[in-house]
Amino acid sequence: MKGLLALASAGFLGLVATGCASTEADWRERYLEKERDASDATARLSEERAAHAAAVAQLEEARRRIAALERDGAAPRAPGEVAAAPASDAGVDAEVDRLRRSGLDVHQTSDGNIAIVLPADINFGSGSKELTPAGKKALDQVIRELQGSFGGHSVRIEGHTDADPIKRSNFKDNWELGSERALSVLRHLSAGGIAAERLTAATRGETMPVADNKSDKGKARNRRVEVVVLVPRGSAMAK
Repeated sequence: MKGLLALASAGFLGLVATGCASTEADWRERYLEKERDASDATARLSEERAAHAAAVAQLEEARRRIAALERDGAAPRAPGEVAAAPASDAGVDAEVDRLRRSGLDVHQTSDGNIAIVLPADINFGSGSKELTPAGKKALDQVIRELQGSFGGHSVRIEGHTDADPIKRSNFKDNWELGSERALSVLRHLSAGGIAAERLTAATRGETMPVADNKSDKGKARNRRVEVVVLVPRGSAMAK
């Protein structure tokens, strides 16, 4: 009887030992499986980060190219889009002469664009960003040109001031005054039908004078807004 009990006990302990070994092997396999899953997830995350970094790099490169095109005076075009036709085959000089004969104050810029000058003392109230009736009338003529001979060309509106510091107005400085006047012109052009994507506003403050700031006459010339028609490089008008 004792022998039978001993044999039964040994069998039971063997089963327990076998079960423990099996359970330990199962847990070890599950642990290794979790480690493999974590490793795969880490690899996928690394790939996604690399793809994101590549996309960001491509976006930055596209932005640099657009900025370079804008500096060169050429608006970026979508694939398949046809470039705007040049305003005239007669060249920039001929266009400048024609605009002057129409009564506009115009000059060719150093980078080959066409600038229409709006004297601030005529086109804006003193120390104000609001256009005068004369200013609105002048801009209506500019709108006709931008819709006609210069249809499709990009336009940069630059606000310029004299060198006197701001004293008796709500503007913080000449940078802000130049900016607000340029924006007033932009809004009038936009309201007059010029497509918003053609327009850009910029402020030059007192940094680009065309006359001596020591005289009242010189200061008056420096206070201006210039509507700059950007001539695409290589166009017939640019030759």
